[in-house]
Amino acid sequence: MTTEAHRPIPAHSLPVQVSLLLAAVWGTVAALKVGALNQLAAVLDAAMLFPPWLASPVAVAIVAWEATVALGLLLPIVRRAALWATAMTLFAYFGFAMWRAVAGIDAPCQCFGFLLRSTPGTSAAVCLVLLVPTILGLRARGHASHQGDGNA
Repeated sequence: MTTEAHRPIPAHSLPVQVSLLLAAVWGTVAALKVGALNQLAAVLDAAMLFPPWLASPVAVAIVAWEATVALGLLLPIVRRAALWATAMTLFAYFGFAMWRAVAGIDAPCQCFGFLLRSTPGTSAAVCLVLLVPTILGLRARGHASHQGDGNA
């Protein structure tokens, strides 16, 4: 007697579950940053990585990118590319957090808008935590495709 609760989860469903989780995170992050664009621009300006007049446009581009990645994670046709975009974005954010730590930039990051104003260490930790499901999703997808996950 088998029930729905005892059915094994197909290998290819892990990337879908991970993608839905990450889409919710990126969508939330983008939505919350809209309300904190000026603060995000101030952190970007304080990092002195580019001319000050670029801080606001880069802040807007970051929010647009995060919203785009969230949408990509929801669309099966680009889901794998969006998982890779997630990984690369998290590595970039991790690098930015480390830059802030090394440069002594203590302006709180607006990672989650006003919900979470984080230090460089907290920002780096959030990136590492989010990398775990991202890598699991990428590995499961790659593993499933090598085993012919289309065969039922």
